[in-house]
Amino acid sequence: QVYRRNDQGTPGELGDDTWDFQAVLSPWESIPYARFGASVSISGGTIVVGAPFEGENRGAAYVFARSGDVWGGQQKLVATDREDDARFGYSVSVDGDTVLVGAEYAVVPRASESMDLSPAGRDIYPASPRQRSGCLSAGGHTVDWR
Repeated sequence: QVYRRNDQGTPGELGDDTWDFQAVLSPWESIPYARFGASVSISGGTIVVGAPFEGENRGAAYVFARSGDVWGGQQKLVATDREDDARFGYSVSVDGDTVLVGAEYAVVPRASESMDLSPAGRDIYPASPRQRSGCLSAGGHTVDWR
């Protein structure tokens, strides 16, 4: 569930504010035991919710966007390789226009192998239709994506 602080109390005093209910977020496909909500991240008007046990434990992440006070489903993200038991969505993070989704048991290429993070094969998604480029550092290895 999503709640938003209403600043109806004393200006600058957080202790007398209340929280107003805004929405219940749910996946647009009802899949038992998907663990929807196992990971959650919010940035501004975007919320990303992981469901790591969805579909043969392949997992998924759901992106929701706010328009005014209304939250709506924007996109379901799945791993490009759709590896069984990878648990994509185990961890999620959103920062501005970029969503990063972790997979607990994904097979990660060794440093000597290349990672396909091109638009057709990336698991790093823009949170909006606009494409971005950048750099990801993990496990001592740095990967650029365009």
